[in-house]
Amino acid sequence: MLSDARSFWSLSNVPLGGCGSARRSADSDTMTTEERHRHFFEVVNPRLDTLGRLICEASAIGDHVLGETRYAELLAFYDEQVTLGYWHPGLTESVADFTAARDAAAALPYYVQALDQARALDAETHTILIWMAECLFKLGQREQAEACLRDGRAESVRREETDYVQEADRVLREASA
Repeated sequence: MLSDARSFWSLSNVPLGGCGSARRSADSDTMTTEERHRHFFEVVNPRLDTLGRLICEASAIGDHVLGETRYAELLAFYDEQVTLGYWHPGLTESVADFTAARDAAAALPYYVQALDQARALDAETHTILIWMAECLFKLGQREQAEACLRDGRAESVRREETDYVQEADRVLREASA
């Protein structure tokens, strides 16, 4: 099962930058790839780290109401950033991960969006594909899941990301059990 902890682990392994503000610049919709990544690491990721910790803490103490409140804060932050033009596949994938812990079907549009964003930035897609495959397996969409998993695993192998190769193998084993 997808867990908040797995989602948070993914967030906490992204390098953090310094603090910044989420002011809209006149050209936020035409940011370069480098500017978009910089904004993600300096502004978005530190907030995702905080929100992820708060969601996981609520889950750890079994406080469902607090967890849902923190999740709503994550969604509000996502909406704010997207409205300001500061979309990023890392942000969208994080929302997909936390959504998948609640509802696999609701997570799929976020994973699709994250995949489109990653491809637009020529960024990594392997984690998106692996977690999307896990959701697709849960929803009984085996053929699509296997295609995503195959592509995600292949990219993990190319990038020499052995942890994600093992994660892809785990997803397939659990789906086959």
